[in-house]
Amino acid sequence: MPAAIPMTDETLHDRDFVAHEDDQLPIFKAFHRYCAQCHHEDLSFPPNFLHGPPQQFRRQIQRCAERIFFRLEMWKLLPSARQEAPMPPVSYLGRLGLSPEEWAAHTDLALLKAYTAGLVESQDGKPVQLEDFVGKGYDNLSACVQTH
Repeated sequence: MPAAIPMTDETLHDRDFVAHEDDQLPIFKAFHRYCAQCHHEDLSFPPNFLHGPPQQFRRQIQRCAERIFFRLEMWKLLPSARQEAPMPPVSYLGRLGLSPEEWAAHTDLALLKAYTAGLVESQDGKPVQLEDFVGKGYDNLSACVQTH
């Protein structure tokens, strides 16, 4: 078994090959930068939508888009109004050198939200909004793929 590689604030995820590949789209680099610490493992929880080769994680992001969008949108709400914890978690933002206020206004958050919103089909053809899902409740959104 290989030696464990400790994470520090200065290091990237030890299996984050996508962030270093020039041929990857910026959106997939952003997913890996902000989500891989928790969602790139080969464990089924938390949902491992970034695990696997690029073709696989692209399909998995598609399947998880409702839940990802919901969790990203939590950043626009006051903490007391959030149904779920926002992603990435507040505790992880410090590792990225970001405050919650900086992240809530960050262009990468807008990029991630726009991408996942574009993957979710709206019932009325309008751009999807958080309000479209709040009534359903997070637990009733499409199940997020979990692979091993």
